[in-house]
Amino acid sequence: MKKTTLLLVAAALAPIAQSFGQGIKSQSNQILSTEKQASGLVEQPVTVGYGTTKTGQDIQENTINPGDSSQVQFTLTGSRYNPVIQGHITDIFNTNRFNLPAVNGVNVTQPDLSPYQPDGWSDKIVVSKVTGTNTDDSPWLSTDQLYIDWAVLNSGTATAVQFFTSLYVDGVQVATWYSSPPLPNNSYSYVTDYSIGQLAAGSHTLQIITDETGVIAESNESNNTYSRTITINDPSNQDLTPYQPSGWSDKIVVSKVTGTNTDDSPLIPTDQIYIDWAVINNGAATSVQFMTQLYLDGVFKADWYSAPPLPAGYYSYVVDYSLGQLAA
Repeated sequence: MKKTTLLLVAAALAPIAQSFGQGIKSQSNQILSTEKQASGLVEQPVTVGYGTTKTGQDIQENTINPGDSSQVQFTLTGSRYNPVIQGHITDIFNTNRFNLPAVNGVNVTQPDLSPYQPDGWSDKIVVSKVTGTNTDDSPWLSTDQLYIDWAVLNSGTATAVQFFTSLYVDGVQVATWYSSPPLPNNSYSYVTDYSIGQLAAGSHTLQIITDETGVIAESNESNNTYSRTITINDPSNQDLTPYQPSGWSDKIVVSKVTGTNTDDSPLIPTDQIYIDWAVINNGAATSVQFMTQLYLDGVFKADWYSAPPLPAGYYSYVVDYSLGQLAA
């Protein structure tokens, strides 16, 4: 089978899908979440003291019965050094009474806070140019207003005291939020659309630190931090590059039919071949017309012109250009 090479060298003008909404939903020292539930809890809460006993009727007779294996969440009273813990009951004696220290297979845990990527989010720290989204919309320019989303999950037992989460940009603290107790197991606190303004061109490090003041005694104290580095482009520099728009299967799409932006495979010599391509501007708006050329196996096939301006973050594209049939 003959191998064919397509080359795009860089038409309707189209913006990347975005709506430049206004407003900031989050403010420093304010928690916007309502401890959104990440998944259902299966524990039955029970409050006990150290060395005390509870009967099955104190919990639920249909939840814990003699000989059952089940899971119970225990709340131990006391200071932050005696936080909410979780006991895994693997054996209940032939009575409806049990004693926490005497239960077989007790697996004691504490709260465990860590930066978190909820379903549908593109990262644990989302950087966008518009509000109302939970996905990155790069490229980012030094003229862009940037908004931050972050989330913190509690994968241990419920928190008993207020804790703080801070956002840093290049090592400088820019905001702090508090989360009030309780934050239950498998639930997360989050902030969306916090504005950090504009950043200078170059690389920047964003960091989230949760329980920054150490008020929560956690089962894992080493996972409270998350960092990511982003690159901000200078809008004075034009930067044209082939681009894969959302929903497209490639920067150059090869199909057997019109009206699609995904590759068709396999291809045979009798197929009519159609090409889609896109070129994005990651820099400053273009001020002159530029040309994009398509090559097939090193042979020039077609060219297109894009009139100015092509704004930063926008792309030009062509769909359903016919290449005809290709030999095997």
